Formats: sequence, C-alpha cells, structure tokens
Amino acid sequence: MKGLNVWAVAKSIELRGTKPHPYIEPTYQATKGPVAVMFSEGIAQYLGRMQAI
Repeated sequence: MKGLNVWAVAKSIELRGTKPHPYIEPTYQATKGPVAVMFSEGIAQYLGRMQAI
C-alpha cells in the first residue's frame, strides 16, 4: 500500500491538532463594503416600490 499511514496521521492530528487556516475573517473584511452597498441599494429599491403602492 502506498501513501501515508492513515492511522498515524489520525493520531498525529489527535495529539497535535492542525494549523489554523483562517478564511472567514479575511473574506469578511474584503467583501463587507460591496455587500453593504448591495444591501443598501436593495433596500432603497424595495422602499421605492413600497411608496409607489
């Protein structure tokens, strides 16, 4: 059988854990401006339609 011993890998992760791979915070920081603009525009459009009724 080729490759890593899966039991050894599992035990290593159990003992030492894994390195963090943060992605949520950087993604949030990178997209919060454009998302806020999209929400503001959507709310403004919705409110405009409600006033027309």
